[in-house]
Amino acid sequence: MISELQTVVNDARNLSGAVYEATNDLQLAIEADAKARRTAKETRQAYEDAEAEVSAEVLFNATGKNGETRKAELDAALVKARREGALAKLWALKQAADMQAEDAAMALKQAEVQFSGTKHAADLVGNILRAISA
Repeated sequence: MISELQTVVNDARNLSGAVYEATNDLQLAIEADAKARRTAKETRQAYEDAEAEVSAEVLFNATGKNGETRKAELDAALVKARREGALAKLWALKQAADMQAEDAAMALKQAEVQFSGTKHAADLVGNILRAISA
């Protein structure tokens, strides 16, 4: 009985450190997620503003006879601008920021799961200790 109690006490000590680490990891993940989402939003807005300017210029100079051909001209011009033109840098920044935001969201979810599992384990050990001491 004494060795079993000592094992539970040791588990409680280990879990205390694990809860502290999981809490810190969760806090860092929350901060990283917020920063990544903010950066993605800002780069998306900058890209959309630049794309609107390019679109306005292309449509103003479009030679198509109807809406369908002007739309095709616009689509081709936007693809070219994203690859090598005025939108290339902003497009790359937007894509990178979007991927970073997705990665940060995934890391946050993983930190939440880790924290939850650690907390449940700590609660279980706490309940065991209460039951033994009762």
